Amino acid sequence: MRTLHSVEEVILILGQGDAVEGRKRVLRMTGQLTQHVTNWIALGKFPARYWVMLSAALAEHDYTMSPKVCGQKPLPRWLREQLKAS
Repeated sequence: MRTLHSVEEVILILGQGDAVEGRKRVLRMTGQLTQHVTNWIALGKFPARYWVMLSAALAEHDYTMSPKVCGQKPLPRWLREQLKAS
C-alpha cells in the first residue's frame, strides 16, 4: 500500500485522478457542505472523526494515509516496534 500525506492526494485518489470527482465523493461520504471540504484543503487536514471512513475508502484503491492527514500524531517508534514484535 502506498501512503498518502496530504488532503489533496486523498481527494485525488478518491476521485480516481479527478480532483472534482474526489471532492464530490468526500462530500457524499461525510455529508458535509462544499465549504467544509474547501476548509479542510486550506487547513491541510480532515477532521479526525473521518479517519476510519476515509481509510476504508482508500484501502479499496490500495492506499493508506498518514495519521497527520487527520490531525493525529503517529505512534512513537518504540510503540510501533513493540507492536510489530508481538
